[in-house]
Amino acid sequence: MEHKVKDFPQYRRLFNGKSYYKITSSSEFVELQQVGEKWFCYQIKAAQYFEILRLNDMLETSDLYLEIPAQEYLTIEQQIAD
Repeated sequence: MEHKVKDFPQYRRLFNGKSYYKITSSSEFVELQQVGEKWFCYQIKAAQYFEILRLNDMLETSDLYLEIPAQEYLTIEQQIAD
């Protein structure tokens, strides 16, 4: 499934605020996920069917994945790095 979005990176937040996403290409993204008090960073190359569907859902900005400004993502990323 090829998506038409060509401007990267794109930024999304899971509706509950527990995960933030930086979509770097039509097949790759970075997830910042909060579990309890800890944050985890995952770099994902969408190769499996589930990952491809998830990435397409993010790019379509469904009710599940909300579009956010870059600064919102970068603020979380900086907090994790500190």
